[in-house]
Amino acid sequence: MESKEQPADKRLVEAYNEIWLLIREGLQNNYQETKKIVEDFTGEAGKWVLDDVEDTLSMYFSLESIRRLQETEFERAKKTTDFLLDNAIFYYDPHFLNDYQSLGFKSRDEGVEATSALAGLIEYYVGRRFTKGAMKRDLLEESRFSDDLCEHIVQRVWENYQELQMGIIVDFLKSKEN
Repeated sequence: MESKEQPADKRLVEAYNEIWLLIREGLQNNYQETKKIVEDFTGEAGKWVLDDVEDTLSMYFSLESIRRLQETEFERAKKTTDFLLDNAIFYYDPHFLNDYQSLGFKSRDEGVEATSALAGLIEYYVGRRFTKGAMKRDLLEESRFSDDLCEHIVQRVWENYQELQMGIIVDFLKSKEN
């Protein structure tokens, strides 16, 4: 007769994964409170778990400025992402952040951080040949942008997909020359 009970180590892994996901969601919903609760509960011994979860949220944190903008001025957030796509991701204007404040950024660095995160996600999607649905699901999870803003960004990427693929190929070929 076989036991349907899971081995203790498998249950431990599942419990860890559940805690990890709860901490991740907590950090996204209320960073300071969640961090304090985890630190108070685990002390120094649990710092590595908190650090591990925080590392996976780098894109989320980097996109805070756009998320903040969409909550109060959706059309402006849409125009800002369009501007970043057109001037830093699909094509490049070295002066694209000269007027960072009109784009809703508090600083040039905040604009660079958001642009780098968005560009990294898009390169990841295109480089791995994500479908529109897969892009949208991941962008929703990574950014917590609204469904409408994610749909808009994904549509823009889809319209420029071949151009983006060619850019990845050219960059790859250039790296092989060196």
